[in-house]
Amino acid sequence: MAPFRHFFLLPLYWPVNFHFLFHFLFHFPFLAFFVLMLLNSRSVFGQTPAAAQCQSVGQWADWGQWQPCPQNPSRPELNVQRRTRLCQPLPIGCIQSRTAPFYCPGTYSEVLPCVITTTVTVPVITSTQRMTTTAPPNNTCAQWNSWMEWSVCTDTCGGCGTQQRFRSCNHFVANCPCPGSAFEKVNCNMAVCVYPRGPTCCGNFTPATVNNQFQCV
Repeated sequence: MAPFRHFFLLPLYWPVNFHFLFHFLFHFPFLAFFVLMLLNSRSVFGQTPAAAQCQSVGQWADWGQWQPCPQNPSRPELNVQRRTRLCQPLPIGCIQSRTAPFYCPGTYSEVLPCVITTTVTVPVITSTQRMTTTAPPNNTCAQWNSWMEWSVCTDTCGGCGTQQRFRSCNHFVANCPCPGSAFEKVNCNMAVCVYPRGPTCCGNFTPATVNNQFQCV
């Protein structure tokens, strides 16, 4: 009998007089029933569904912009820049519960050290040195000369670059080798890399505070 609750509302949907309305219902009962069912479906399907409850786990929004580095931090550990992101509830438009708040796994902030970097132009000087030899020690057929200067580092930060130096062998007897290696190679420029350069440290190095400075160790 639910469809007939709209019977007395028909004049609102269809402004006709009651004489014509009763005449229509008497001669066309099936068509009148169909009209009443249609009006009832409009009231049912036109309802707005209730909003769903928020899930216990949300999702992270995109990262915000990096904050600028402080000008004159009071302590070295405060010389950092930070960016944050927001935890959003799921599904979108859900109703948040006061007793069971949602959360997002992970961290809402990231921190990078601010390192003051300067560009220094180092001139390359080519020079010729006189090499002197000494008398060989007892029972020695060869001896290393002094190490040459270190080469320029191949990178600027994070221990990502390398530099090397060489030395020559002074042979007192033909085909007599010097013990050890003729060159050394080490990582260089150990200051941490800063944004937007990444990563902070290369290889197996990790950032740490050394003499109040961020270094890769």
